[in-house]
Amino acid sequence: KDPSPPEVVLLDDAFQHRSVKAGFYILLTSYNNLYSEDLVLPAGNLREPKIGAKRADIIVVTKCPDSLSKAEEEQIRKKLDLDHNQQLFFTTIAYSDSVFGRNSEISLEELQKRHFTLVTGIANPQPLVDFLKARGLSCEHKKFPDHHNFSASEIKELQSRNLLVTTEKDYMRLKNDILGENLFYLPIQTKFLEGKAGFDGIVKTFARVNQQA
Repeated sequence: KDPSPPEVVLLDDAFQHRSVKAGFYILLTSYNNLYSEDLVLPAGNLREPKIGAKRADIIVVTKCPDSLSKAEEEQIRKKLDLDHNQQLFFTTIAYSDSVFGRNSEISLEELQKRHFTLVTGIANPQPLVDFLKARGLSCEHKKFPDHHNFSASEIKELQSRNLLVTTEKDYMRLKNDILGENLFYLPIQTKFLEGKAGFDGIVKTFARVNQQA
């Protein structure tokens, strides 16, 4: 018997996939690099002119400081030049108080007493570096490009380190190559500064209405 067709299809990083006509669009833009302040490739990082943001139903400003004020939120809203039907939300990064390995965990308080190497292969590791510094941790940072394919020599060099801390994303790529108990990752969460229930409600309402249609 054929399985039932999916009720919801969720695509990541498909805003410019013009062959896909989604019923609902969520656009993310970084607090430190708003699309309204950027340019189209190769002059900037945008894949299309910023007018394309008008297709979004919800826009989420990510990686905001916890102390983001209402006045700054309003300034960002004006910079993004939203249409009346577009909803705007602000989120920040929340890190765990411990790092986790294959069979154990280490609190950040304990990690202050140990020398370790931070390994990152993400586009912007600076928020993570800033967080660790703010918690009083000092480490050597081995920074690789986003989506980096680790070479055999790089893996061998990392294996020689006594303690490695990385991101969840990089941990999934490194855990099969770096065996043993010396590789740990720091969990990360996205936290809404406010309005999470409203965000959830909008998305769930869309999904529910379209399932009934």
